[in-house]
Amino acid sequence: MKDKVIYYFTSTGNSLSVAESISNKINANIIRICETTDVDCNSDMIGFVFPLYFWGLPNLVSKFISNLNIKSDKPYIFAVVTCGGMIGGSALHDVDALLKEKGHGLNLGSRIQMVSNYICEFKIKDDKKIDNLLRKAEIKVNEVSEDIVNKKSNKIGKTNFIYKKFYKKYISSCANQDSHFSVEDTCIECGICSKVCPVNNIDVEKGRPKFLHNCEHCLACVHWCPKQAIQWKDVTKNKKRYHNPNIKLEDMISEKSKDI
Repeated sequence: MKDKVIYYFTSTGNSLSVAESISNKINANIIRICETTDVDCNSDMIGFVFPLYFWGLPNLVSKFISNLNIKSDKPYIFAVVTCGGMIGGSALHDVDALLKEKGHGLNLGSRIQMVSNYICEFKIKDDKKIDNLLRKAEIKVNEVSEDIVNKKSNKIGKTNFIYKKFYKKYISSCANQDSHFSVEDTCIECGICSKVCPVNNIDVEKGRPKFLHNCEHCLACVHWCPKQAIQWKDVTKNKKRYHNPNIKLEDMISEKSKDI
C-alpha cells in the first residue's frame, strides 16, 4: 500500500469521482469501503470520502472507521463529505469523534455540494443544472486537494443534537428499507443490482433480485439498473435516475484497490 490512501463509499459515483480527483493530485491509493475492506492501515496520509446520510455518516462508513486499525503514529487525516442541497449536519464531527477514540482526529474536513440523488424524496435535476453543479464541484475539489497537499488544518464543527435525533432514527431503519423495493417485469435479469451493492444485500435467484434485509439504503441498485426496473415504494416510478458522468459501471462493481 502507498503511504497515502483514500477510503471511499459511493452509490451513484459522486464520492468516487471526488476521491479519484483528489488521488490524482496527491498520488494516493483509493479503496472502496465495503464489508470486506481490509481494516489494517499503514499509511501516513488517510482520507475518507463519502456522501452525507440524513446529516450524518452512512452506517457502513461509521462501522469501517470504528474498526480501522491505524498503525501510523501521527498520520494526516482528512474527510470530504459529498452532499446535495443541504450541506450541514454532523458527519465531519462524527468522523473526528470516531478517530479520537483511537487517539487520532481529523486534520481537515470539507463538504462538497454535488448532485442530490435521493430520489425517494427528490427529483434529479435537469442536465444543464447537473453540469453546472459538477463544474462548481470540480473547482471546490481542486481547492480541497491543494489544502491536502499542503497538509492544512481546519476546525471541525460541533454536532447538532437536533439533527442527530433524526439521524439516529433514520440510520436504525436502513437495514429493512429494502422491504419496500419491488422489481418490475422490465427486469432483464442482468444482475447489475447485486454487483453494485456495497453490502452484498442482493442475491440473484432465477435471474431476479432477492433482498436480504441488510440494506444500506444507498439506492445504487435503483440508479444503476439499466431498465429502471427497481422501485422503492411507488415514489421512484417515472423518476429520472442518476450516476456521475465521470464514473462507469465497471468502476462501481470492482472491489479492488486502485493505484492512481
